[in-house]
Amino acid sequence: MPPLKPWYQVVTPREDLRENRPMDASEFAVHLDHIREGRENVSKDYSDPVRFFDRTYLTESLLDLCAQVVRRLSGVQVETSAVYNMATQFGGGKTHALTTTYHLARHGDKAKSWKGVERILGKADVTHIPKAHVAVFVGTEFDVIQGRGGGDEPVRKTPWGEIAWQLGGEKALAAVAEHDRQGLAPAGDALRAMLPSGPTLILMDELLNYVSRGRKVGMRDQFFNLLQNLSEEARARKNLVLCVSIPASELHFKVMEDPLPVKEVLPPNSILGRDIEFVCFHSQERLPVGITQHLDERPVGIDHFSIGSGPIKAYGHTVKEAVVARLTLP
Repeated sequence: MPPLKPWYQVVTPREDLRENRPMDASEFAVHLDHIREGRENVSKDYSDPVRFFDRTYLTESLLDLCAQVVRRLSGVQVETSAVYNMATQFGGGKTHALTTTYHLARHGDKAKSWKGVERILGKADVTHIPKAHVAVFVGTEFDVIQGRGGGDEPVRKTPWGEIAWQLGGEKALAAVAEHDRQGLAPAGDALRAMLPSGPTLILMDELLNYVSRGRKVGMRDQFFNLLQNLSEEARARKNLVLCVSIPASELHFKVMEDPLPVKEVLPPNSILGRDIEFVCFHSQERLPVGITQHLDERPVGIDHFSIGSGPIKAYGHTVKEAVVARLTLP
């Protein structure tokens, strides 16, 4: 019987660990808007959906969220919610969860071959993943004064202008052009005119950063109006999902010089509605998995269980041989 292999021959440590280099902390962070734009600084572990899912462990919370989103985008309203708030601590997995739904909605049925997606479909009790229109708004990336765009693109001065542009280009932006110019949140027919009729996923991250800056120019209340109007429209439709993230650890963060806590500045219960789904990713179910995924180099597409099954079987044979030979193992 061949001897057991050393652990570093079974699982290959990351290159920086092998060479005793300091670990780059940025590789543990994920920025949703950078993924959407395809920036060069984004690790392929996040930008490549196949690699992303291969290295993502679907906890029960993440599995349930993905299943509900896919189910709602498919037009099923039973046992789903239209609005979700990622109410997590910093580093609790909120942006990772948003990225998971982003890749699913962007690629539709192409995601069926990705690791873990079969479980999502089973949990959702559907056979297909609808390819959806997706918009991403990240508060840290949107300037309150200048907005975004310019050059070959029209300038979007407001979050609703940015969302409209991502969902439907010039046609959708034209539907709320006056709202964008005047800084007034669209509602009713104007809001519906900027939204596609098919499956639609709107992801909003780092909202409090935008709110803290927008208060100075009177944009806070209009931004709240947008959140409320989007929430109501999502509930009225079968295939529109709104996911926002408000970290729980920011609930007592003081905005600018205002002494009010954030929970009074941005109250998710009143703004997003009563039947909002709060999604919490507990650190005890996520952190150990996240660490093991980042400390080794596992080939994409390889069943991670098979990596450890060989040594386990080998050790079992060793034990049997020791029993037969009446040896005492350490």
